[in-house]
Amino acid sequence: MYRVDWTRDAKKDRDIAIKNGLGAEVAKALKTVRQNPRDPNPPEHRYEELKGKLKGIHTRRLDYTNRFAYQILQNDGNDKNPETGEIYEGIVKVICMWGHFP
Repeated sequence: MYRVDWTRDAKKDRDIAIKNGLGAEVAKALKTVRQNPRDPNPPEHRYEELKGKLKGIHTRRLDYTNRFAYQILQNDGNDKNPETGEIYEGIVKVICMWGHFP
């Protein structure tokens, strides 16, 4: 399982996306990236690893114009789930989710 961190902009984007009817899509994307951020399923979210200047950023499509963009960071081994005590496999840093991508 991966821990999810949010940038300030991503938190604002999340609120905008939910207000515009994308709450269910955001929830599905979060569930997927918590379990396996590189999982190509569900297929409607079309997972992509960006290239060039944006290398290291991963995206999932929420709808035709909006993408859920994030980075996958390594866990230093000290970060544990407070509920289960399990060590997180890594950290997913959500960058943005309103608009095309950063």
